[in-house]
Amino acid sequence: MKKTLAVLLAAGLGLGVAYANFCAKDIVPAATLLVPYAVVDASPTTGDPNPAGYTTLLTVTNVSAARQIIHVTVWNMMSDAVVDFSQILSGYDVWTINFRDLINADFNLFDTYVQKSATYPQGYLFQVAGSTGFFPGNTGVSPTSIDPWGPTVNRTQSTDPDWPDLPAAQDIGNGEYSPASDPAGSCPPHFPKLTGGLKDYYRDVVIRQTLRNVVRLPQLADATLACRSTLAVSDAGSWLATFSSLPYQFYVTVDVVGACTTYFPNQNAYWTTLVGGVPGFARNFNVLMGYVYYVNQTANFSEALPAVHLERDADWAAPAFWGFYDQYATAHGRQDGTEPLGSAYAVPYYNAGGITSELIVWKDFHEFVDTNADGVYDAIDACRRYTLYAWDEDEQYRTQQQQGGISPPPTAPGQINALPFETQRVPVTATNFPAIWGGRNGWLMLLFDSVNVVDPLQTRDTQAYVALKINFGTYSAAIEGALLANTHCFGRQNVPGQPERNLNAYSAATANGALVGFPLPTP
Repeated sequence: MKKTLAVLLAAGLGLGVAYANFCAKDIVPAATLLVPYAVVDASPTTGDPNPAGYTTLLTVTNVSAARQIIHVTVWNMMSDAVVDFSQILSGYDVWTINFRDLINADFNLFDTYVQKSATYPQGYLFQVAGSTGFFPGNTGVSPTSIDPWGPTVNRTQSTDPDWPDLPAAQDIGNGEYSPASDPAGSCPPHFPKLTGGLKDYYRDVVIRQTLRNVVRLPQLADATLACRSTLAVSDAGSWLATFSSLPYQFYVTVDVVGACTTYFPNQNAYWTTLVGGVPGFARNFNVLMGYVYYVNQTANFSEALPAVHLERDADWAAPAFWGFYDQYATAHGRQDGTEPLGSAYAVPYYNAGGITSELIVWKDFHEFVDTNADGVYDAIDACRRYTLYAWDEDEQYRTQQQQGGISPPPTAPGQINALPFETQRVPVTATNFPAIWGGRNGWLMLLFDSVNVVDPLQTRDTQAYVALKINFGTYSAAIEGALLANTHCFGRQNVPGQPERNLNAYSAATANGALVGFPLPTP
């Protein structure tokens, strides 16, 4: 619900209400959840997950009384869709996945299904007829005998003879969507315990191979990459110099959908297929809450962050407004309506007193490029889509901009693009980010694309999310970055808007909410 509508309702009713601010980074029931970064430690020789190393857990809760179908998509660091599947959540249901189980293709360990019984031979329950719940259909059973809220259980056995064989497809689940009168009818009641060659295929080829399909490439900043100078960039000593496809690093999206589907969100059919007479599978049901946990048994580390909660609003549509999925939806003639992510963030960093820190950055554009136009990525674009400002505790200031954006241009080896992937966790060091000072603490401001001080180098807007992992001895913590600007919602929150440089939010000190300038130093 938009803030303005909520305020009007409160005024009309004379009551105080809790409401969500569309375009704010708030933890409210949403139609899409983003896990911006997930990690699973693994053996460098076998690729098998390390049971004593890092793994990532995700918990998703349906906060509504109505049954919902969620569509889970796993993406690698370069935003290639890896695998997806659907789950049915009964009212007030909660679902948890340990992504170590996904790497092992143990789908049965994180499956949730509705228990089959003589009363419910379909293996799922329907909402009471006449209610406002998600399932309005008639099952042929007396509505008074139908429990709309469960039960559901996590499946951990392989002895049930009713478990169906998986289809020969990349996606786990049923290959067809179901009619609107029976949205759950084609959903598999539960996933089997994979064995033999079928498990080998999903584990080794579909999941592990695709997740590891990321490589270290040379960094270039030259005319072919739209920079203003020709420059070979060295990443010696940076985190990229020793980059490996292990541990597994990836991100995840969870959408509320109108029917089970095996289409990825980057496929045409996900946005154009008629489901219940409505184009596309995504639905405007803001009912999901999610939390992400990073745990490492050996290092005694544990961190937790809320998933990124993205609401959907039918009134939010491109081209006037940019949505989270619009890079896919608009390509297929559809409009997304999902809340966009921000474009500028602030976060502290630590390099003194025995404390270290690591940036977690998700952005919807990776800087891997094909300079030879032969269909193969062969370089990282050092003309990065971000600008970094840094201050230390003595108020000293530095900036690190896109290559070519400074006159005169830097000389070799230049500054690397330390954030080339769609998702990454990067140590905050002077080698990775020359704008900071080694051995000091301070804070960073990261500007993405449309709020950059130089002209944007891409045609569409970049969305991003920033968090920080803090390490101190055998302790760790994770915090979210503060959102400074979202130019997809508020066009004036940008740097090029000279002389104001309006990166902050609206001032509460003025009656009309006028913008107050954020005076950045001139590069």
